[in-house]
Amino acid sequence: MNAQLAGFKSLVYEHCGLLLEGIAEDRLRKVIYSNMVHTGCRSVADYRRLVCSDQAYLQELVGQLTVNETYFFESLSSLSC
Repeated sequence: MNAQLAGFKSLVYEHCGLLLEGIAEDRLRKVIYSNMVHTGCRSVADYRRLVCSDQAYLQELVGQLTVNETYFFESLSSLSC
C-alpha cells in the first residue's frame, strides 16, 4: 500500500497543493478504503484509476481530506475596527 499511497499523495498534491504527511497519511488511507467500498472498487489500483479518470471522484477525495471549517473567517468578519 505504501507505493499506492505515494501515488495518491502525488495526485492530491498535483491537483491542489495539499501535502499529506504524518497523520494525514492515516486519514488518506481510511478515506481510500472507505471510498473503495462505496464505489465498489475491488483494489486500490482500481480506485486510483477511477479517481484519475473522473474529476468528480478526485474532487470528492480532496474534499474528504480537507477541513471545511469557516468559523475563522466568520470570526474575522464580526470584528469591528
